[in-house]
Amino acid sequence: MADTAELERRLAVALERIETALDTPPAEPAEDTGALTEAQEQRDAALEAAEKALAEADDALSEVESLKHALEAEATAAAQLRERVQGLKELKDAQAERIVELEAEARMTAEARAADRAELDALIAALEPLVKEARHA
Repeated sequence: MADTAELERRLAVALERIETALDTPPAEPAEDTGALTEAQEQRDAALEAAEKALAEADDALSEVESLKHALEAEATAAAQLRERVQGLKELKDAQAERIVELEAEARMTAEARAADRAELDALIAALEPLVKEARHA
């Protein structure tokens, strides 16, 4: 941006020189050809400076356009990444819910197993005296 401001300033100075050269009344050719030559040289120098400033301004504008395109590409990439992150967060939340469901199912299975074990222990305890009695008979 500082380069663009500098180019604008230089262009304005060059245009001012051109305007000054054009506003200067023409010298009488017979009387002062040196002044005319000097004015022409100033005009030529001002035109050359203006052309150079315009070329530099064009280069700066090209660079600005290039940077705008790069910024747009980065903005698109950032939007895509945000979408991916959102998708991953949703997947993570779904997986967390599934983990909670599986843990609850595992708890219920463990409780059912413990209940079955207690029932089997009670049956074994009830059958044990009968088995001992059958062995002694």
